[in-house]
Amino acid sequence: MVDIELIYSGDCPNVDAARTNLKSALLSLGLESKWKEWDRQAPSAPSYAKTFGSPTILVNGQDVAQGELNEADCCRLYASDSTGSTVGTPPSSMIKAAIEEFICVEQRQGNARFHWRKSLAVIPAVGAVFIPGISCPACWPAYAGLLSALGISFVNYSPYLTPLITIFLVIALFSLWYKAKTRRGYKPFIVGLVASLILILGRFVLNISSLLYFGVALLVFASIWNSLPLKKGSTCPTRVND
Repeated sequence: MVDIELIYSGDCPNVDAARTNLKSALLSLGLESKWKEWDRQAPSAPSYAKTFGSPTILVNGQDVAQGELNEADCCRLYASDSTGSTVGTPPSSMIKAAIEEFICVEQRQGNARFHWRKSLAVIPAVGAVFIPGISCPACWPAYAGLLSALGISFVNYSPYLTPLITIFLVIALFSLWYKAKTRRGYKPFIVGLVASLILILGRFVLNISSLLYFGVALLVFASIWNSLPLKKGSTCPTRVND
C-alpha cells in the first residue's frame, strides 16, 4: 500500500496546484485519489512535517523531489518537466515516477520471498481426495461397527464427496490463477488444471490409484512452483534529478 502525504503551509499559493498534480499522477496509475495532508504550521502536525517547505509530497516517507532544495520556512521550487525553469509544485511526472519506483521495489521484494501461504490452498483438496472410500457397501458394516463403539452414528457421506473435492480444487486453482502475472505467469495454473483433471479421473472415473497419486503430486508441484521466489532480474528505474 502506498502511503502518500501532502505537506503545506496555509498561506502557500501553490497548494491547490500540488493537489491537482498529485491527483493526476494517481489517476494515471489507476490508483485511488487518497492521501494525508499536514499543515506544517499546525500544532497537531508531526515533527517531520515541519522540516519540509510548502508544498512537499512524500511517498512512504520519501520526498518525491529527492535531493532537491528544501527550505522549511519558505515555498519550495521544483524543476519543470520540459523547460529549465522552476515551478512551485512537484510536476505530475515527478510524483508518478516516485510512486512507480516504490511499487516496483515492493513488488520485487515480495517476489523475492517464498510465499508458503499460497501452497496451503491445495491441502484441503489433497486431504479430501484421500478420505477413505466408503462408497463400497461391503465396507459399511465395518465403519458402522467402529463408529457405534465410539457412540457416533454412521453416515454415508460419499454423495457429498465429489462436490466437496471439486470445491477444494476450484479454490486451489484460484490461488494459482490469482495475480499470476506478478508471480510466474499462468504456467503453474495450467499445470494445476491438468493435475486436477487427472486427479478426478483417477479418483472418480477410472478408479486408478497410480493416476490419483500422479494428479496429487502434480498439483502439489504446481503449488510449490507458484510459491517459489522469482530470480532477480531487471532493477527498478531510478529517478535522477537534473
